[in-house]
Amino acid sequence: MSNLLLGSGLQPTVRLLKAGINVALGSDGSSGNAISMFEQAKFSMLLSRISEPDCDRWITAPRALRMATANGAAVLGEPGSLGVISAGAQADLAIIDLSKPAYRPLGDIWNHLVMYETGENVDTVLVGGEVVYRHGRCCKVDEEALLLEAEELAVADREANEPFLAEARAERPAFQSLILDALRRRISLERFAHLD
Repeated sequence: MSNLLLGSGLQPTVRLLKAGINVALGSDGSSGNAISMFEQAKFSMLLSRISEPDCDRWITAPRALRMATANGAAVLGEPGSLGVISAGAQADLAIIDLSKPAYRPLGDIWNHLVMYETGENVDTVLVGGEVVYRHGRCCKVDEEALLLEAEELAVADREANEPFLAEARAERPAFQSLILDALRRRISLERFAHLD
């Protein structure tokens, strides 16, 4: 999704997986990309369908969820203790309410999780075995106070950055042709899906 937001093409995920590279999904917060790991998994699965003509090589829902969980644990050097449900693991869990409309009637659970889960059906979240979210509310912070503080900080941030953003907007025409030329240049990793 980061590549899509920046307009920098597609990560060749299927090729990376075929080469034996551990591909993990993540989020850098709410800086424009979705912070839902379910949405990251959904995009990775769907984007493989426009970059790979062989449907047998498309990323499946189970594989997409693995990239969002266990593969990330391996990247962090914590295989077996993060991203898995097993004895001795960290017990970072999201409990999803399967009685909600997205899961009824329930078909393939993997596809439901990847294609239909938005985070809206998450009932409880545990971090290290401790409940931090229950029935749609955070248990550890005053959400309303935190959101009000975030809004105040965002206004101050916009005001502080406006001179720099105005300068960047003024310089854009000078740099745009260079950026477009760089993005059109053929490199060994293809950034764009060719639909012709």
